Amino acid sequence: MKWLPLVCILAITACGKSGEVAQGSQLGRFINPVLVPADSTTLSKAQILCQRLADKDSTFRTSYLNDYTKFNFSTSMKGCVGNELTSNVVTKLRLGLGQLEYNLVSGNYFTTQVETAQQGVISALCTRLGSLTKPLKITEDTLVEYEITAGASTCSNELFTECINMRTAFRQENGQYLVTMEDRFVINTQVGALRGMIKRHERFDLGTCTDNKQIHNVSVFSGITN
Repeated sequence: MKWLPLVCILAITACGKSGEVAQGSQLGRFINPVLVPADSTTLSKAQILCQRLADKDSTFRTSYLNDYTKFNFSTSMKGCVGNELTSNVVTKLRLGLGQLEYNLVSGNYFTTQVETAQQGVISALCTRLGSLTKPLKITEDTLVEYEITAGASTCSNELFTECINMRTAFRQENGQYLVTMEDRFVINTQVGALRGMIKRHERFDLGTCTDNKQIHNVSVFSGITN
């Protein structure tokens, strides 16, 4: 089973770890649809984040797009009914229609999408830097809230990290925008080949769950082997 990537259309349902609504998640609330230009601090943080992701794309293509470098992850998946499954994942990199993908060697509950400035969840932010707003307007029916924070904070206890949380809201019949999906990323900022690597990705999704439950996927990067 694979996670489904959040692309610019954002009209998808994720698979993955849950049960009851996770502590601190903001699923099930409505967001203000008024678009406000991002302030200079937010824009600066977004530009730095997206540059790191762009650099990672270049590094991955030149250094790791081969048949022997393996990326290792630990993953977990918990669905509406609360049953949790875990897996150790091994992948390689490949190109699919010109875009980087993880090619699954072994394991389960993992998205093949590689996060860069031009593809994946965060690309919804990076491709709008020229006219950045809060929230982001993806389509007439889809808005995305986001926050970018430094590491060693409430988002992560690790040094050399930054975090971005992205909450996707879909327009309901009453015209309000309901948050139904939340993605949380912890990103490596340390200078080196793996700068911009997603160290941890969590996705919370209401999906088809009832009784205040949700889907929850977790993927944690554990290193590279050859």
